[in-house]
Amino acid sequence: MKRNIVGVTLSSLVFALSIGAFTTGFAPQPAFAKAIHWYKQYQPALKAAKEERKWVLVDVYTDW
Repeated sequence: MKRNIVGVTLSSLVFALSIGAFTTGFAPQPAFAKAIHWYKQYQPALKAAKEERKWVLVDVYTDW
């Protein structure tokens, strides 16, 4: 019984590693992918959004 559990565990580990090897690092990046510039000030962000005709996401957090 113990030998069977070790075999199943080892098989599962090999399977998981092989799936990980084939799914990471091979996906091509979309042509439009580029770094996102995050603004910390509202006015410069709003100005840039208006110039580029983009939406603005305002994320507010508090720990009251």
